Amino acid sequence: MADSRPRPRFVPLDPGGQVLDAETGLVWEAAPAEGAVPWHAAAAADPTGLGWRLPTASELMRLLGSLPADHPFPALEPGTLLWSSTESPFAARGRVRAVGCEVGALFVVRLLDKEARARAWRVRDPVAGAAQRERREN
Repeated sequence: MADSRPRPRFVPLDPGGQVLDAETGLVWEAAPAEGAVPWHAAAAADPTGLGWRLPTASELMRLLGSLPADHPFPALEPGTLLWSSTESPFAARGRVRAVGCEVGALFVVRLLDKEARARAWRVRDPVAGAAQRERREN
């Protein structure tokens, strides 16, 4: 007899702080970075070789806008800003979309200068991460 329980959307992958979003296939860090940094620091190349990157504004909004009550991520304080990799095609060069957390689980997209400070919450594609790790080990 097949198991009729619904599959959980979020699956912890290891004690090191990775969470698979089974709905999108993306792997998220278990929590955003603690400190706010300029965009260039947040978007710096991944030293682990696992394919970690800043999410697009759409990926962040999809995650944050549809979190179930039992999600594994820490609550974000109102006023928290999270960097995305999405540069605005309509603004002056050097402006990037960030997602801001407001009161009552409301999230808004803001346009920030790259020198502003926000937190990084990295994401990766699980297949790309595994392939990059395999190349690095060979």
